Amino acid sequence: MKSKLLMIIWGVLISTLSLQAQTTVLSEDFETLPLDLNSSGTSNWARSTTLAAGGTYSDTAAVTLSGNTYLTTNAFSTLGNYMVKLEFDQICKIEFFDGGFVEYSIDGGTTWNVITNTYYQGSGTMTGGNKITANSYVTAWVASDMDTIPNNTWWKHEAI
Repeated sequence: MKSKLLMIIWGVLISTLSLQAQTTVLSEDFETLPLDLNSSGTSNWARSTTLAAGGTYSDTAAVTLSGNTYLTTNAFSTLGNYMVKLEFDQICKIEFFDGGFVEYSIDGGTTWNVITNTYYQGSGTMTGGNKITANSYVTAWVASDMDTIPNNTWWKHEAI
C-alpha cells in the first residue's frame, strides 16, 4: 500500500513538473532581419540604435497628434500549451490620457482583446486597469516632465 501511495505521489509530482515546462513559440530581439513583426498606423515603427534593452537594436515609433500606431507579431499558434506568457522589455513615454495597450487575438487578428491588470505580472501600474503610460513607472519615466527624453536605464521587463 505504501509503495502505491508513493507511486501516485511521484506520478502527480512528475505531472506537475511537466506542466511547468516552457516552450518559446516566438522570440524577437530586433537584432536579425527580417523581424517577426508588422507595423501600421499613423506612425510606423522602425528599427533603431538609439535605445536597446539588450543588444544593439530596438523598435521605436513616435506617435503623431491624434494618431495610432501598432506593432503586431506575425501570427503564431499556442495550441496545446497549458499557459501562455508574454514577456517583453519596454519604454512607454506617452502622456497620461494616451495609452499603450497590449492586445491579443485568438482568431487570427479579426478581433482583438485588451490585456487588463488581471493578467499583468509586471512591476508597474496599468493606468485605468488596462493601459501603460508614463505614470506606469512614475519616477523611472519622469512622468511629471513629458519633455524628458528616455535613456537605456528606463527599460522595464513586463510579463503578462
